[in-house]
Amino acid sequence: MPARAWMPFYPSDWMAATAHLDAEEYRAYHILLCLMWERAKPGAVGIPDRPEIVSRLIGRTAAQWGRIRQTLVETPGLAVMTSEDGLLIQPRLVEEWRKAESIKEFQTERARKASRARWGDGSGNASGNAAEDAPSSPPGNASGDPSSNAPSNASSMREGCSEECLGNAMRARTTTTTTSTTTQVVGNREVDAYCEDSSQALSPPDSAAKPREREPETALCVRKTDPPSPYSTEFERFWTAYPERRGLKDGKREAWKAWVAADGNRPPVDVLVAVLEDLARTDQWRQENGRFIPMPAKWIEKRGWEAEIARKPKTSGEALARWMQASPALAKALGVEGSYAAV
Repeated sequence: MPARAWMPFYPSDWMAATAHLDAEEYRAYHILLCLMWERAKPGAVGIPDRPEIVSRLIGRTAAQWGRIRQTLVETPGLAVMTSEDGLLIQPRLVEEWRKAESIKEFQTERARKASRARWGDGSGNASGNAAEDAPSSPPGNASGDPSSNAPSNASSMREGCSEECLGNAMRARTTTTTTSTTTQVVGNREVDAYCEDSSQALSPPDSAAKPREREPETALCVRKTDPPSPYSTEFERFWTAYPERRGLKDGKREAWKAWVAADGNRPPVDVLVAVLEDLARTDQWRQENGRFIPMPAKWIEKRGWEAEIARKPKTSGEALARWMQASPALAKALGVEGSYAAV
């Protein structure tokens, strides 16, 4: 395992060192650096300089790696790697890895000393080794001895869990049913499930006692109510009545803007819904799954209802009857009464 799960990266240095590499060389160099860091160990921070190994690591043939190697390793003044003792290495990476390894060792030793200073060496002698093993305090820390009350604090922590705590824990795990029981516990608590045959099921102490009811769970989150709709009720009726175009209906926000802009210059919503109902039955709007249905915003902006309302004959007779038969919903919305018998 590497000394760190991350590798130091310095963008300016990287760009300066790789500016002359082509795409294949850049890719191979990047892969090899990551593998060097990942597989590094003391005394061997590198990759075996063998074509059959390196070519497989970078996913290229041996011949392709040979061409890439000339640039990465052999070109004077431009080489970014070296070959030493049968290993491909990158000097800067070796330096950074050793630095990370030393930091890791220092932190591990400091943690080990702090543990001995607080808890002792296992024989109860915590304060005896505190003075010689305690790590250097970071800036700003108090200079008092942290180990003076370590044994008493540990005892208090262990005694703090009383019989009542243990009893509560056992009751949380106890089942009171006489048949196969499955107890599901919410959150981070243990999910305890055991199923036994009826002949081996545990009986409750008191057969007349009622099973304990589960205590109500505390809600971890509060469901927020949906924000109020920004659209008016009349517009929602219009939008619902507007037919889909090729199975879709979009542009609601744009349609709402056009609706607001036409406020005062459009008929009641009942008339608009009636016009849409009649148009939805026409051949033009039904052709090719509604391909020629205009967008709702465009229909409002161009006052698509006016042409339909203008078709209403001024006088009664056969023309009115034909119009009523072609636009029954609009005729009903406008309060036009008559008979279709003349058609």
